[in-house]
Amino acid sequence: MEKLKYITAMKKIMLGALLLWGCVCAGAQTFEVGNVKYSILSAEEMTAQIESTPRWTSDDIWIPDEVQYQGQNYTVVKAGPSSFIYSESRNIRLPGGLKEIAKGAFWWCRAMRSIDLPWSLEVIGETAFEGCTLESINIPGSVRTIGKRAFANCPVLASVQFNGGVESIGEEAFAECGKLTGITVPWTVQEIGPRAFPYNTIESLSVEAGNTKYDSRSNCNAVIESATATLVRACKNTRIPSSVSKLGDYSYSGADITEFDIPKTINSLGDGVFYGCGNLTRVGIHDGITELPAATFAQCGFTEFTVPETVTKIGNDIFNGCTKLTNLTLHDGITEIPECMCLKCEALKEFTFLPTVTRIGFEAFRNTGLTEVTIPAATTELNHTAFGFCSLKHLTVEEGNPKYDSRNDCNSIIETETNTLVLATCATVIPDGVETLAGSSFYGITMDYLEVPESVTDIKSGAFSNSSIDKVNIKANITKLEYNTFNYTWVNVLSLPPTLVSIGQYAIPPRVKTLVLPASVKTLHYYVHNGYNLSTVVCLGTEPPGPYDGYAGVAPFLDQHYGSVTLYVPKGSLETYQNNEWVWSRFANIKELPLRGDVNGDGSRNTADVVAIYSYIINGTESGIIDYFADVDENLKVNTADVVNVYKLIIEGDAGQ
Repeated sequence: MEKLKYITAMKKIMLGALLLWGCVCAGAQTFEVGNVKYSILSAEEMTAQIESTPRWTSDDIWIPDEVQYQGQNYTVVKAGPSSFIYSESRNIRLPGGLKEIAKGAFWWCRAMRSIDLPWSLEVIGETAFEGCTLESINIPGSVRTIGKRAFANCPVLASVQFNGGVESIGEEAFAECGKLTGITVPWTVQEIGPRAFPYNTIESLSVEAGNTKYDSRSNCNAVIESATATLVRACKNTRIPSSVSKLGDYSYSGADITEFDIPKTINSLGDGVFYGCGNLTRVGIHDGITELPAATFAQCGFTEFTVPETVTKIGNDIFNGCTKLTNLTLHDGITEIPECMCLKCEALKEFTFLPTVTRIGFEAFRNTGLTEVTIPAATTELNHTAFGFCSLKHLTVEEGNPKYDSRNDCNSIIETETNTLVLATCATVIPDGVETLAGSSFYGITMDYLEVPESVTDIKSGAFSNSSIDKVNIKANITKLEYNTFNYTWVNVLSLPPTLVSIGQYAIPPRVKTLVLPASVKTLHYYVHNGYNLSTVVCLGTEPPGPYDGYAGVAPFLDQHYGSVTLYVPKGSLETYQNNEWVWSRFANIKELPLRGDVNGDGSRNTADVVAIYSYIINGTESGIIDYFADVDENLKVNTADVVNVYKLIIEGDAGQ
């Protein structure tokens, strides 16, 4: 009986799976009618959507109300994502039963001047008509939703006619419409996203009588949220009514204004109120404003700014992108430096941290012009990326800081208790005693040479992310190079330590041309080197390294490497590598390592090697010599000292091998 129940249950499950698969297949079926591709949207409701139309053609496009497939008629109810993208047709006829225009359906149709939207339409999706050359648009009363950037960047759109019914107008729905001078928000609208309408061209902005959510009281030429007395969106002719108590999110963003005095009737601001006001150089802030929220002045034109003492909190990104800002003054009441506070403030070359600052957030001063910074004794939370992509030459921590230090004038920040280097600069010298390099500790750093001392026992994943270091000499006592240690890093020469056993996925910088694997290396992960610059691999172990976790499917190199890269192996192990069952036998060119000092690899040490090194010093890699062989004294520098060493080896003969 139990067995019968089990069989019956399994039959039901299998039948359900087959039915589901059939529905999936039906939904995925595409067919073509008159050069237009369609797909079945619902087999039960007999509906279809437009999948794609001919691109780069000026021919008229006529979409019928119904299309036939396998003897069945399907009503066309949806223009699918990107279905008309880049069309150059001036005349497009949409079906009478269309209910939805999906994301990007008419994106960048630069020949379109007008289009008749059917009165069945309910949804105009995100970016549906972005970049089109529509001169006017009549929104049917059936439309309920206009998505984010639905009509953004329509440069000649001069007229928008709403016919009631619209309930939601998305963020930046009509942004960057340079010819649009007037908007009347329908009485039905209950949601307006930030920056829904452009500021600088709109002369008349009003809300229809009867709207229960918004109004434009006192002919203010603005949209006001009635219940909260919040100004949602302003225009060039806005006059702020005295009854308004808040400037809403991005309400003045993009405005072409140079000065602004916040009325005393305003007691709070939303996010990004003046975002993108590139010519704004002065804002009057009265004593009633106690908080400047996120991105309040992002991408503004300030050259200097003093945060009033009445303001006790500033938000993330507050001055992000203020590229002209040279002088920023905070006060003792600001105890936290928020995320991205001065990101991309390239003209900011000096900043004094007040002694009350306890926290410095993510990328707070990234891409600024700061060259010298002193971290206060009170700061106990410091993000590793705070000064990324800066040209800091001098970084110190005040005496008495309970968490951080900058010992031995190392120009970096070290977490004292754990001996972890958490933030480096382009002038960092890692002191002996440091045990760990934190993730992103060298984030965005540019320098010529870095030596990682033997005291380091742990290098975290992403420690050197987005940095540019010409030569990195790792002497650290580590056994594994972690996943993405050099994520998005420009390193040309890398020296690995003799303690290394395993190399993780994407751990080797992609620009490294010569990869030298110490004899200690036993395993390699997926794509330890995934760059196209690799020309040479040197394996110092007589036994070939194996795959990570014993899985032979691991591919430590790109497929093209095996045909283009030369593999050097120790004397006497050539046959072992050639017969290796894993990846080593795939290398088309495998050679035995030459003697030390045989710089040009011709099998002997002589004056030709001296000439070769001189050529390398003068011409660099253009000389065609492998830098590993030219660096005879193994200090990652090819110079006259290597010439001297080659002479010594020539004189010493075989004893110098």
